[in-house]
Amino acid sequence: MPQLAGAAILAPVPLFSSDSARAAGAKGNATQARLRAAAGIHRAQVAELAAIPSEYASSRLIRVRDLLNQIDSQLAAELLRAVPDSRRLKELADAAHRLQEQERTLAGRPLPGSRRPGEAAAPAPRPGLPTPR
Repeated sequence: MPQLAGAAILAPVPLFSSDSARAAGAKGNATQARLRAAAGIHRAQVAELAAIPSEYASSRLIRVRDLLNQIDSQLAAELLRAVPDSRRLKELADAAHRLQEQERTLAGRPLPGSRRPGEAAAPAPRPGLPTPR
């Protein structure tokens, strides 16, 4: 490679060295530890707030359950008609579905399949069947 007059040839500088990687790793570990600590505090605060029964939530739950009862009676009345109106049946079913979601959330029940049962909640194997290893 020809040299230019007056130009010094510089050695390539590595972007990452073992020292820079070590420093970046330590910085990342510190950040992750700080985020985990903050998330733990946040989870604890949310759990404390969730444990306190809200007067609004309980009154809202009562109203939603009353509305569900009204919709059930309207649905039954519509089904007993000689010719039920399919549009009205769909509207009532949709309203009942939306209210059931609100009722499930306010009552504190999780979605089906969103929580795994613990080891203690697992049913005991029936006698005579092989036990899983």
